[in-house]
Amino acid sequence: MISTGGYPGAALGYSKGISLANAPTAEQQKQLSALKPLNGTASYDSAWLKLQSSGHQQALALIDKELKSGTDSQIQAAAQAARPIVASHLKMVEGGVCHSSTGSSPPQ
Repeated sequence: MISTGGYPGAALGYSKGISLANAPTAEQQKQLSALKPLNGTASYDSAWLKLQSSGHQQALALIDKELKSGTDSQIQAAAQAARPIVASHLKMVEGGVCHSSTGSSPPQ
């Protein structure tokens, strides 16, 4: 049995023959390694939030590209569903500052 990690998009990707990453890329590993020396310092939170902001911006760009030029209706539907979640997460970390959710439900 193939594990999809509990992510709805993973099952769709698997059904379409799309391989999903199961580990950080070399660039992401480099970014994480740069964070390690900051652990326990005042700079850590801001640096981590900036990485999250950058990653969410990249994710939104990929989602928008799919929505604009994608041809598979199921993948476009998944991108459409993911977009507001990724956008809300980006708002929470923009500029390396934590902007906590003001709604009554926890962030997704």
